[in-house]
Amino acid sequence: MLSGNVIAEDDVEGIHILNKSNNQNTVTNQRGAFEILAGASDTLEVSGIMYDPIKIIVSAKHINDKYIAVRLDKKINLLDEVIVGKILTGSLDSDISNTETETLDLQKLGVPGYYGKQLTQAERRLADATGGKNFSVGGGMGGAGVGFNLNPFLNRISGRTKKLKNHVVLDNQRTYIEKLKSQYSDQLFENHNLTEGQKNEFFYYCSDNEEFKTLIKQQNDALVLNFLLNKLESFNHIITNKQ
Repeated sequence: MLSGNVIAEDDVEGIHILNKSNNQNTVTNQRGAFEILAGASDTLEVSGIMYDPIKIIVSAKHINDKYIAVRLDKKINLLDEVIVGKILTGSLDSDISNTETETLDLQKLGVPGYYGKQLTQAERRLADATGGKNFSVGGGMGGAGVGFNLNPFLNRISGRTKKLKNHVVLDNQRTYIEKLKSQYSDQLFENHNLTEGQKNEFFYYCSDNEEFKTLIKQQNDALVLNFLLNKLESFNHIITNKQ
């Protein structure tokens, strides 16, 4: 049984993992984690609606570590701006003096679109849940009704808004944890003989700690690193007792 994690910029829940060698398949959970039966040289196909599908050959190291990490890239790259130049004539002398460029401001031209910070999928879901259509009540025969937005009210009393807010928090935590893993793994584990799976488990072990959640909100890397170093000792003690 091979454990793994899908790493991507956006939502990693529901990513499909197919072992084409033995026809085993599974999907990722909210954290992008999954488990699948696999052997050395098996081919794993990883795919999701928003991402380019990839194929990975399971290596002997993956089997030995019982862990595999998969990074996915988005299918669509957003176009932030367009650079427009003057028309070229084919004449070298004319075109050299005619190649000044300027940045085209789509908003000033009235082109519809979103011009603010790009939201993650979890943030978009929360925005949809707290917005919605206006419904009118009362009025009768030609009278003016009273308009109000029903969706935020229904989502709030059903608990959906709270759940989506938690998803946004988890998504931000996951992104920051991936940043910590990429920046500090070598420094943290240089004197500790842990498998890749155990290293990955360590970060999730820390993420359940309330103090760690507070530090993540502050995003103070120095304090977070000091916290991780202290927690690594207790984590090693747990691993030793398990063994």
